[in-house]
Amino acid sequence: MVAEVWGLYDQNIGLNEVREFGGVMSFAAKWYGEAPVHFHSEWGDGLEAMLQAMHRLWSEAGAVCGYNNFRFDDKKMRWQFIKAGMEPPPPVASIDLYKTVSQKFSPDSKKLDHVASELGVGTKIKHEGHAPMDAVS
Repeated sequence: MVAEVWGLYDQNIGLNEVREFGGVMSFAAKWYGEAPVHFHSEWGDGLEAMLQAMHRLWSEAGAVCGYNNFRFDDKKMRWQFIKAGMEPPPPVASIDLYKTVSQKFSPDSKKLDHVASELGVGTKIKHEGHAPMDAVS
């Protein structure tokens, strides 16, 4: 989201302060046991094509596996589908590894990068994050 705020601490942002609401910028998916990663983005495919690709993959899946997908990703994607006038995808099993880690284990941190690193299965892919505001055109 892009919002105009009055300070850095303890902000309660009103809807009238929001200048641009958030959405889905990109997604990646991979079929279990297969090598290619399916990546689609708003900037590369356009919003409608990206959402259609996600909907198609989700509709073909028997289960969707992710990290915090139960509380975040699944709901965000369903909202985007509805806003785009698309039917909801058929129900599929949701395997949320964050939920499993939270319920069954007690790592020092539940962040994906920490859990993956501690278990020796890799790390979260690094990215630049937000560009400084003076670098934004």
